[in-house]
This record gives sequence, C-alpha cells and structure tokens, in this order.
Amino acid sequence: MGFRWLLGELVAGEVDRPNQTLRAMAEDPDLSPLAAVLGRILGGDRDPGLAERLDDPVHRAVVGTVLGHIGPG
Repeated sequence: MGFRWLLGELVAGEVDRPNQTLRAMAEDPDLSPLAAVLGRILGGDRDPGLAERLDDPVHRAVVGTVLGHIGPG
C-alpha cells in the first residue's frame, strides 16, 4: 500500500478520506496496528511514543513522518 497521499492528507488535516482509508486498513491484520495509531493521530494524539507501539519499521517511519510534519497538538 502506498502511503504518500494518505500522509499528505493527514499532515494537511484532512479527515473524511483518511478515516475511510483507516477503516479499510483496520480490516487488514498487517495494517491494523498502523491504522490504529494513525487514527489516534487524526483524533489529536501527538504523543511521540506512538511509533514505538508498532513492530514494523516502515510503519514506525510513517508515524514518525506524520508526527514530524504536524508537530505537537
């Protein structure tokens, strides 16, 4: 799954399309942990430790990228 557009929308503060995508990701066992963390970020959680909840290094990088661009809530 490509994350580029999703990251752009999350960083831009978009809500509707990312929420739909996160719901679809949550149904995939490999992506559900990432979907949960990105959902928390979309809901306003800016804890830098969120990435540490993920085992996959790519998913950790995705979360780090989003948090790095949106900054503290």
